[in-house]
Amino acid sequence: MGARQSQTHDHTAVFAFTNAHPGMVSNGKCLFNPSIGDAHNILVRKSDWCYCIGTPHPQPNRWHDPYNPTHFNYLTQGTLWYQNGDVRRWISNSEDARLFSLRGEWWAIYGMGVGGRHRLVIHNISRMGSRPIVLHYEHYQQFEKNWSPFVHDDTLMLLYSIHPTVVLECDHHTGVCTKRYFTTDTHMSIPSTAHYLRGGSQLVRVGEYYLGVCHTCQDGSANYRHAFYLCDAYPPFSLARLSPWFILPAKNNQQNGYRPDIQFVSGIYVDDIWCYVSYGISDCSYNIVKVKLSSVLTACHQRRTRIRI
Repeated sequence: MGARQSQTHDHTAVFAFTNAHPGMVSNGKCLFNPSIGDAHNILVRKSDWCYCIGTPHPQPNRWHDPYNPTHFNYLTQGTLWYQNGDVRRWISNSEDARLFSLRGEWWAIYGMGVGGRHRLVIHNISRMGSRPIVLHYEHYQQFEKNWSPFVHDDTLMLLYSIHPTVVLECDHHTGVCTKRYFTTDTHMSIPSTAHYLRGGSQLVRVGEYYLGVCHTCQDGSANYRHAFYLCDAYPPFSLARLSPWFILPAKNNQQNGYRPDIQFVSGIYVDDIWCYVSYGISDCSYNIVKVKLSSVLTACHQRRTRIRI
């Protein structure tokens, strides 16, 4: 591939984002990193601590383990499931959940503390009284977070890496994940720096592709940039297209610790006209924006040059 390219970002694509829901912080509690599933369902992370309220973290780097009664809940945090504007369920001790539908039921994939370690779990939240199922993968790293779920032929698949493309098949009964597909094939010219592409949202089916939002951090900092990407909707689910980089709308708030450039996309939903993107800002607030689906697909297909990261 030659020498590594400079750490620059292309901002030539100007997406006409329109606010679909205001960001919010309610009653001193921080609500952020939402995952939209459809027009009626959304998950929103809630915590009694976040950067923008300016209070010290009560117990940094401590995880609550719900399976170990000797552990204590140092931080009241979890996820609210809103359905048609009403709270349907509280999912305790969950971090950065992504919402997806599997066989007619709503599921979430999120991080939590298990046995003193951070682990990814899946959870059938449609069934009251259900418990999270810990994911098991032979190459599981110490801290995993950005696995992107999608459903293919009624089977839960997890995009472990965007490029090279690594796709896991997950047994949703046991949590056992098996690597099914690995490929470096793509319809684009991809430089070696493409491993900086990190997952964000779940993937949704759009015609002959799966559509998602990924991110990268400029120069290894927390300066987030995003891109829409398309993967083939058939095995091995190769990376097909990537849009130019963009930044999502965020208020330049002057609250303590607030940084509008720290953005985490955790949800995407499409209808016949619009693409909705849900994201958190600086672990303080959240927002949902919409953009014409046709403009997203056009931007992805028109970009045929190297990705500059």
